[in-house]
Amino acid sequence: MAGQRAWRQRGWVAPAAAALSALCALALLIAYRPGPQDSGSTVALDSQLNAARRWLDVPADVNIPLTMPGWGFDPFKFPKLKEGEVPINANWISQFGEDKWLMDHMFYNRRNGTYLEFGAMDGDQWSNTKWLHDNAGWKGLLIEADPGQYSALAQNRKQDITVGAAICNEFRTVHYATNGIWELMAPGFKEIFHQQVDASQLPAVACVPLMFLLDSFNITHIHFWSLDVEGAELAVLEAFEFDRVAVDVIVVETDGHNRTKDAAVGSLLARNGFIAVEHGPDQTPGTLNTMDTFFVHKRYMPHRSSAPGVTELKT
Repeated sequence: MAGQRAWRQRGWVAPAAAALSALCALALLIAYRPGPQDSGSTVALDSQLNAARRWLDVPADVNIPLTMPGWGFDPFKFPKLKEGEVPINANWISQFGEDKWLMDHMFYNRRNGTYLEFGAMDGDQWSNTKWLHDNAGWKGLLIEADPGQYSALAQNRKQDITVGAAICNEFRTVHYATNGIWELMAPGFKEIFHQQVDASQLPAVACVPLMFLLDSFNITHIHFWSLDVEGAELAVLEAFEFDRVAVDVIVVETDGHNRTKDAAVGSLLARNGFIAVEHGPDQTPGTLNTMDTFFVHKRYMPHRSSAPGVTELKT
């Protein structure tokens, strides 16, 4: 399929290099359209073109399923946070109350933000971003490596950019097994849960650098990042360029199965300006406190918005 673009029911399936080239061409068209250009547009264009130059050697055979709503084609008009009433009595969706905690402590009456969700599953059940989308006008990028889940995600979240891929430090093709990527699984995990698996029979999945996706869509500010990739969170964060993309709030799965990894995640984020915040006193297994950790960038702390009656955060 290299060198061509095909339309399928779930969206575009395009060679990675072609996808980026198309977006850069769009940026040029926007930059040179008739009418006055402000300095902000010029700076944004320079950033877009510089990002494109980083990925000139993308392999032609890396094919990425993706869907793109109309707003995603304008690389200079991503949503920005603004004040506005949000119906906080709406039904919450997250598995452990992550969405309610966010609205109570971080984004009370904040609309039109940008989110990034890893491990987005079908985009509906237990999603950490669906409530923000449905009730507060947020939009963003959703990533899911499971081909079956991605097909549902693309249908359920048509107003978001959705990508069916895994995240690696380099471009390659990997294979999806239940609950993860075969090539990235620990040998002990394979021995326990996948003894009878023939890797050659598993579905192939594109694995691409996260910064390639963010550069492709010109995402430079993420208000909320939900990161749940079954133990690979540290590897994702190690490859993230915090000096190029601003992030306000991150929730990371830290369920205690790998305390060394959890501690390393906390240390890495602390070095990049993030503060871990307490969720409350409840330490019952299977609750928010025992499953996730919220990290807030010190830059955003003075600007967070809390619901009436919410106690101050403890760090």
